[in-house]
Amino acid sequence: MTIGPYAGCGSYDFAGVAELVGLDTGTRVQAPYAISTTVPCTEGCTRGVGYWKTHSGHGPAPYDATWERLAAGADTPLLASPFTYFEALLTRARTDPWLRLSRQWVAAQLNQYAGADPTAVAAAFAEAGELLRATAAGSTSGAPAQRMSELAELLEAWNEGKIGPGSCDDRR
Repeated sequence: MTIGPYAGCGSYDFAGVAELVGLDTGTRVQAPYAISTTVPCTEGCTRGVGYWKTHSGHGPAPYDATWERLAAGADTPLLASPFTYFEALLTRARTDPWLRLSRQWVAAQLNQYAGADPTAVAAAFAEAGELLRATAAGSTSGAPAQRMSELAELLEAWNEGKIGPGSCDDRR
């Protein structure tokens, strides 16, 4: 019997009933059974904004348990902003440096929680977090805006696997 396939890594249980039929008497005996299996996670790789957005508790893709590392999952408030982590991922504002950086910062944090090695972007991730905390959404200009754009590009390259440990999609 085949069980699965499963959409994501993690532990899964499958329950069924086995039936034996005696060849000489035709007697039927049934017994319940359970199978537990674990689909291994691809450790150490990264996923982009689109993955984290669709694999949150808001769907539509299967839930990624990495979100459980945040106090309220995808609905956790993002730093000192009026947004949640999930809302930050929904933004598509390519012209607003704060919103663009917040998207990539959220994905980078989730990738780290999922086991990706942040060495290639550790300093940029820390700096980005400080800039996001210190600057209100939508009020960026001048030097902070330029730096936010630079950091967003760097984190995006890491999240998409262009630098650092590589994209999880490349390892499937």
